Amino acid sequence: MLRYGEVSPTRYADNPERLVTDWIRRKIPSLYEYGVFSSPALPRFYVWTPSDWPRGTRDDVRHFLEREIKLQCKYKDLNFVGRTYGNSSELLEELKKIQGQNALGLIGLPEGTPEGTYSRIKQISDVKTQCFSERTASRINESSFRRNLALAAMIDAGVKPWVLDSELNYDVYVGIDVLQNRTAFHFFWGPNARVMRFWPGHSVSQARHQEAIKAKHILKSLDEGLRYIFSSTEKPIKSLTIHRDGRWWPSEQDGLEMTLKNLTCAGVIDEDVKVAVVEIRKTHLPVRLMMRKFIDNALFFANPIPGVYRVINKNQMLMVCTWNPVRPDSENGRTSGVILLNVADSSPDHDILEIGKDVYELTQLNWTAPGIQINVPVTIRWADHRLSETLLKAAEAEEDDLDIEDEELAADED
Repeated sequence: MLRYGEVSPTRYADNPERLVTDWIRRKIPSLYEYGVFSSPALPRFYVWTPSDWPRGTRDDVRHFLEREIKLQCKYKDLNFVGRTYGNSSELLEELKKIQGQNALGLIGLPEGTPEGTYSRIKQISDVKTQCFSERTASRINESSFRRNLALAAMIDAGVKPWVLDSELNYDVYVGIDVLQNRTAFHFFWGPNARVMRFWPGHSVSQARHQEAIKAKHILKSLDEGLRYIFSSTEKPIKSLTIHRDGRWWPSEQDGLEMTLKNLTCAGVIDEDVKVAVVEIRKTHLPVRLMMRKFIDNALFFANPIPGVYRVINKNQMLMVCTWNPVRPDSENGRTSGVILLNVADSSPDHDILEIGKDVYELTQLNWTAPGIQINVPVTIRWADHRLSETLLKAAEAEEDDLDIEDEELAADED
């Protein structure tokens, strides 16, 4: 891992990009040498490819993917099934046949696939899927393409390719996100946040505050999640960090305070619990971080590399979590790989450097595909991903006028 704050060794002064590439070169070989961190019983893999793709391409996709997953998981035997389909309707009917099975569909989508096909595929109940493009299929013999597709498939199957080795500073981390008036709570705990659980919830708009979560919803979700953690660890929670995507609203603070009061009385939370609420903001201009770079003894300025940070005050810091050497500033106040951390509420003795270190290291878990630039911690990123899936399934259920019995997906009109 790129060590937090350790980003200025002199041997990288003339070529800072080498710091990132050296790290990636160490990370990927370790996966093949030691295998993934944890691997449940893998599902049956169904590989669907269009019938009009060349036979050689269809065979290569199945062969290279099966071989790659075996290499990464250290499995000798996998259950791979090759299938073809003629059109999207035929594919959707085939997927419905494997609902309820321990199965994962790897689906090749041809160029010119109608818009919305991927969303319709993801809406199929109880079927895990990972789609890939015709371009990826045509380049499946290239290591980066097959490695990243295999990693994505394994993660959908519940595999953890790698985890954090560095020690974190809090017992529990909760990522909170809001999308289309619905909330998501993703809890992380255990040694270096290696255990996780997702709770979907609800959000009712308060006047013009479209992303403000009502206090009772904060109370309900935090209470359920923290009680579950207490029951699994049998130890009172001594420290808690909440990562909020965007703004932390007054109603949310009210819900947190009620949660802490109730759970302290119940013995779930330690009386001297350390708490920090951190807003994760991707918009931060006009403050700007730059990196000096020397080329032929001439000074240039470039986007900073991961691990660079700047403390603004005791409650705010800028942090670089990913890197793109040439990406310019965006019109909405964002720069390449940089986020703003804002401590909205905390115990009196909080340390912005400890909080920043944890955010940075939780961000590095996003690098399952090393070339993808994701600059938010997994507490937020994975909550957003699961929330999107929840909304897709809810949308399909409403469209089909189904009677949804699951309280977590029922509409809350309170």
